[in-house]
Amino acid sequence: MSAERGLLLPEEDQVRLAIELQRQGIFGIHETTDSSQWTKLKSERLSPHYLDIRKGISSFSMRQLVAKSMIKLTELRADVGPEVDLIDIYDHIAGTPEAMTSYAASIADLTEMSLLQPRVATNKTSGNKTPILGEYEEGDKVAAYDDVVTEGQSKIDTIQAFAEAGLTVSDYYVVLDREEGGAPHVEKETAIEITPALGVSSMARLLKAERQISVQQYDNVARYLDQYGEDHAKELINSAI
Repeated sequence: MSAERGLLLPEEDQVRLAIELQRQGIFGIHETTDSSQWTKLKSERLSPHYLDIRKGISSFSMRQLVAKSMIKLTELRADVGPEVDLIDIYDHIAGTPEAMTSYAASIADLTEMSLLQPRVATNKTSGNKTPILGEYEEGDKVAAYDDVVTEGQSKIDTIQAFAEAGLTVSDYYVVLDREEGGAPHVEKETAIEITPALGVSSMARLLKAERQISVQQYDNVARYLDQYGEDHAKELINSAI
């Protein structure tokens, strides 16, 4: 995501999604200033903020909120008009396992579109060995969804897995961009732009403005982004609210 493009979801939709993700404990920011108590990422970085969208799969309202938010984001990105539906642009919906499996099914149901499911394990040796479940034809276009982008390598791997099956990922949507260079990395390697519903810098600002987080929590995010964040995220998180 480029700083010039910004986020596509209207601010009111961002606020609704951000507050509900935090309310249900799916998104959170550590209050402590002791970074050793923060969340350890795959990269070994210690992060003050976290997103675990799998916590919401048992909630019908959360599945619906995430699905509807991502559908709206997709329609804005694809520039859907009154005479064009998403099915005219994409052949399939696909969620990256396991985080977006349930939400992708909700997206597909609400849009009445075909659903594909990449396997968690691609080295299955018995039964149906295809790495992607569902019916599709070579050359079909896919709208892919995931919960978060950090460094971007898992997105690149997913795009390559679809390509090996003869499918094209036309667009990749995520709930949250951690703004640590992952989105630009994916675009550089694949020419596919990651489109997020929320960016962590703007999300922190929205939650602070709504008095949903403390000054210390906000400062923890700012401290982290000052070290690891993209330039536009640093600028936003450190600007006056």
